[in-house]
This record gives sequence, structure tokens and C-alpha cells, in this order.
Amino acid sequence: MATGFQPLPLFDDRYRICQATIDAIEAGYRHIDTAHIYLTEDMVGKAIDNVTCRGIVKREELFITTKLGRNNHDNLEMWKGLEDAQRLGLTKSIGISNFNSTYMARILANSKTLPAVNQIETNPTFANLELVAYCQSKNIVVTGYSPFGFLVRRVLNDLSFPPTFDDPLLVRLAKKYGVTVSQIVLRWLVERGIIPIAASWNKYHIKLNIDIFSFKMSPKDVLKMNEFDRNVKVYLIDYEGLFEIERQGFYEMEEYIERNNLGQYRI
Repeated sequence: MATGFQPLPLFDDRYRICQATIDAIEAGYRHIDTAHIYLTEDMVGKAIDNVTCRGIVKREELFITTKLGRNNHDNLEMWKGLEDAQRLGLTKSIGISNFNSTYMARILANSKTLPAVNQIETNPTFANLELVAYCQSKNIVVTGYSPFGFLVRRVLNDLSFPPTFDDPLLVRLAKKYGVTVSQIVLRWLVERGIIPIAASWNKYHIKLNIDIFSFKMSPKDVLKMNEFDRNVKVYLIDYEGLFEIERQGFYEMEEYIERNNLGQYRI
């Protein structure tokens, strides 16, 4: 189980990351997902310093994930750079994100290092069954972002697909296992061998999201939930107006970095 914080709608919200990360670690999370472009790495670092100094956890017990943007470089070239970093002891594990089977096959054919993980979108409306199965057949761990799909509001996508939190099947399963609907969705991913990355500022939700290991779903119920799949992503690369939104967001990020003297985030 992991907690993560994706690109922020308001960059000043990044200051909330420190406390949310502390809350997550105190709740039992040991995998924290971040990225350079999120502008949160320093806040995560402060949280880690806090909990390790207080003896809540040892640094070696934490798995911290960050990401590099492609910046128009070739995927294989970047992968070889990551291999060098691992050989030099600069990182313990290296992996990939949003790679399809074609891109992964190229990595596997031209590298001696198996990616430790592939982080991809997976949720009820985008179960991503084939790609998950491919990764697992290659012994590549799958971590899944946006695990709640369209059950929660999406800033860059105004589409709407079932299920909702009051969906009859989800409500019935929640009652059957004595948990909440959100816990059912996260447990469904765990039953599929996926590590869900759930993000929240709310301390109650942070605790609720990790409390999914006291029950198991039957294979029949897992297959039933697979039927929600519509092969529709939350993060649509062809979403109308997305390019302009991302370009404007990039400019705003650059301005924020300069205005707040965050030199470590200059691109």
C-alpha cells in the first residue's frame, strides 16, 4: 500500500504535503510516491526527517519513489542512465511508469536490468487487465495510480462513468465484508496483485485507505468488479484542451519556482 501526491492544482498546497506524509507514515504507510514535477520532494524530505528523528520509523524501512520526466530523450537512453545510477549505489531500485508492453519489451530486449515496477493507471473503469497481466508475467510489480477512477471528481476530466460510491454492487460488497466502498475498491486492486497509490490530505481517509488487510475478497467478487471496466482512463492523453492546460500549468510552475526561490526544481 502506498500514498502519493500528484501535481497540485494550487502550488501553495505543497506545504500541506509534510503533515500529510507524517500522518501517512504514522498510520503505517511505508511507500511514499512523489516526482520532481510535483514540487513536493523537499516537503516529503522534511516529513521523513520528522518521523525518523522521533523514532517512528527507520529510513531504511521507507520506500521513496520519485520520477524523471522524459524531456524528449529516448526511453532506452534514460533507462541506461538509471542503470548507471543503480550500479553507483545512488538508488536501490529502478522502474518505469506509464510504459505499455511495446516500450517494456524494448527495455527488456536491450537491458540486463529488470524494471522493479511499472506505475500505471488502474481503477474500476480502467482495469488495464492486459497490461497488468503482462507486467506480472515478467515479474514486474504493478503500482496503480488513480485507484478510485471516476468515483471521485477529476480536475482535468469532466467525463462520468459508473460506478459511484452508491453503486449497488459496491454497497453490497462493502456490507458483505464489513468495510467501506473505498476500501472495497482498494482491496480489489490488492487482490489483483497491484499496489494501489491512494492520495489524501484527510487524516481519517489516510487511515481508512490503509486499513484493507483485515479481509480478503473472493475470486468471484474480484471478477464481478472487473465488469466495471470500460477501458476509459481518467488521464486521457487526447482530452480536448489538455495540451493547453498542461502548457499553462508548466508556465505557472516555472513562475512559482522562481518566485519562491525553489532552485532545486528548475528544469
